[in-house]
Amino acid sequence: MEDRYSTCDKPPRLQDMNSFRDDNKDALKFYTDPTYFFELWCEEMRKETEKKKKKRVSVLLVLHPLYSLIQGLGLCSGLKSAILI
Repeated sequence: MEDRYSTCDKPPRLQDMNSFRDDNKDALKFYTDPTYFFELWCEEMRKETEKKKKKRVSVLLVLHPLYSLIQGLGLCSGLKSAILI
């Protein structure tokens, strides 16, 4: 792999174009970004964590003994966080 990497062409000198950009972003990042896959993975992990968190909260709400009583009274709209305490 190192042999292949050493024979690759270097990226164009896009950093010379940075002075023409008005958003202060590195022009080379639009051509090649070594952190792209890591950031993509992080975003997927955040989404997965958020899904698990929402699922856990919904399970806790349904299993909580006061939830059915509060739901029956029609008071559960603003009390979700209070029930979990």
